[in-house]
Amino acid sequence: MKPIIAKVTQIDSVENLNIVELQTQNYILTLMSLELPYDVAIGSQLQLSIKPTHIALAKDLHGKVSHSNILPAEVIAIEEGKLLSVIKLSCNDFELESIITTKILYQMKLQKSEKVSILIKASDLFIVNVIVS
Repeated sequence: MKPIIAKVTQIDSVENLNIVELQTQNYILTLMSLELPYDVAIGSQLQLSIKPTHIALAKDLHGKVSHSNILPAEVIAIEEGKLLSVIKLSCNDFELESIITTKILYQMKLQKSEKVSILIKASDLFIVNVIVS
């Protein structure tokens, strides 16, 4: 799996609430955090992550949604289980996994190589570490 590596481009803070804008090679991401590591500043390189259970998927997404991060992706593998299934996704810059119910997998009729939208709330994205150059 290719990790999410992003550069901090903006930090907006009120008291200890922080909204951080990040740039990967091809995407802009938004992260919300109550505390930032002391060494995070504009220009910092970060490794980010998200729990697979916090990644929502959509097909043919139209209209507005409240998720700050909506990214195009391709399904690269499906591990179907009895109750839950793991969907492996490529976003060009990085790869992610989404865990969804197998019932929803069938309802969405997801298939390998299919294009989907990944939806991630800003509060679900988190910093794994600050990359020191």
